Amino acid sequence: MKNKDIKIIFVDIDWTLFDHNSLSYPESGLEALKKAQQNGIKIIICSARHYMSFFHLDALNKIPHDGYICSGGGIAYADNQYIYRQFIEKDLAETFISRASKLGYELQIIGPDYSYLTLPENDLAKAYYQFWYEYHPEVHPYDGREVTSVLLFCKEGEEKQFADLPLHFFRFYDSGVDVTETPYIKSTGIKAILNHYGYKKEEAMGIGDDIPDIEMFNEVGIGVAMGNGKEEVKKNATYVTDPIHEDGLAKALEYYGLI
Repeated sequence: MKNKDIKIIFVDIDWTLFDHNSLSYPESGLEALKKAQQNGIKIIICSARHYMSFFHLDALNKIPHDGYICSGGGIAYADNQYIYRQFIEKDLAETFISRASKLGYELQIIGPDYSYLTLPENDLAKAYYQFWYEYHPEVHPYDGREVTSVLLFCKEGEEKQFADLPLHFFRFYDSGVDVTETPYIKSTGIKAILNHYGYKKEEAMGIGDDIPDIEMFNEVGIGVAMGNGKEEVKKNATYVTDPIHEDGLAKALEYYGLI
């Protein structure tokens, strides 16, 4: 099947472009995106990672791109401007951060282009950064700047003590809980980017491997699942390509005649 009507590609990072087994970007994937970009197709990085996390992976330097969606859809950036941004309302953020800090919880404060820890790394934080191959933020007190989200380091179930606050808690790792005011989903950022460029859903492709990428597939004309992706993701994809270590991304773009 060939489709030369695609004008924009949304591409995930982890296990789609970045191989955690080799801790590297397979060159074939990067070169494929570069060729697609040269063919006039816009490339948008679309990741659950936040902006500062991109730097640890050198994503913005390594990956050919025209913009990015980060924090799982909370931030969308293109043409040297923020197209979309979500924040936790200031008073609510201050209330949660103050209460959690008084209880001794480690917090990573995440903004649109900054991130820091409120305390020196504890064992829960160290385990998280090691597993996700994440960068280690600097440490300083909450400074009142806008908060996109908060990463709460706590044991299973401890987040329930904040249930009275109008916040959304999403545990994605044994020691890590994402705290936002509303659920962040990749489709929100994708809609904002498509609207900004005036592109139709049918003119977009999404490439990913994990459950949040299903939302991405719902907002594009063609959803490509990596061969190493989760089975549920593959079931929701238009096309399943080979795994990341077998040049899956490049093969997908070749299959659709985009390079």
